[in-house]
Amino acid sequence: MRIVILTTGSLRRRYVVRELQRAFPITRVFVETRHANPPFPVAHEIDSTARDHERQLFFDGDAPPFAALADIEQFDRLNSPEAANAIAEAKPDILAVYGTGRIANEVIALCPAGSVNLHGADPEAYRGLDCPLWTIYHRDYAALVETVLRLSPEIDGGDMIAKLPVPITPGMALHEFRASSAATVVALLTTAFRHFETDGEFKSAKQRHKGRYYSYMPAIMKDLCVRNFAKYTASLTRQEDEQ
Repeated sequence: MRIVILTTGSLRRRYVVRELQRAFPITRVFVETRHANPPFPVAHEIDSTARDHERQLFFDGDAPPFAALADIEQFDRLNSPEAANAIAEAKPDILAVYGTGRIANEVIALCPAGSVNLHGADPEAYRGLDCPLWTIYHRDYAALVETVLRLSPEIDGGDMIAKLPVPITPGMALHEFRASSAATVVALLTTAFRHFETDGEFKSAKQRHKGRYYSYMPAIMKDLCVRNFAKYTASLTRQEDEQ
């Protein structure tokens, strides 16, 4: 079974690939190096704090380059003809997309039965970008899940294969959430890949309805997410103390 992953070089995505390789050989990882430029400020202290936390938690403070963890090939855009040709040459049985920009139909067509997409929320409520933050902004904590979908030309519109809630512990800070989410992705994909290996397909169900599309969250709105999440995990602490 040839597994190809399309992703970016972020710390948590390096971690996910490293952990998946404990269960499955990964044929190749294609890394998208392009960085988006939103028309408004999005950088926030929570982003750098989360990276510091992930570096320490996943790599004991010293994250190796991606090439030390997997067979990688880098492209500015994974939809470029050069990238599409390289992906085709890898002959994937499974093509898993995790954190890249929108994938073109020509790339999806290279592996139509085995192409999947990771989405960090419930797509029946939230589609698009920064969905975990938008979920927290709306205090919709039940929707803090990781979902594996069939890869579709419509953003986060594919049939749902499986989803898992992201563990949130009493007193957890928002900068710790992404690490918990990445560990959930490992569990979700490991199970999905095993089912594919056994059944020769991904079993899925159509979405009952399509969630609202969200774009980048402005930096100023992330302050509210930090406060919302802190209040929520503090309430979990109180509940635990009362038991």
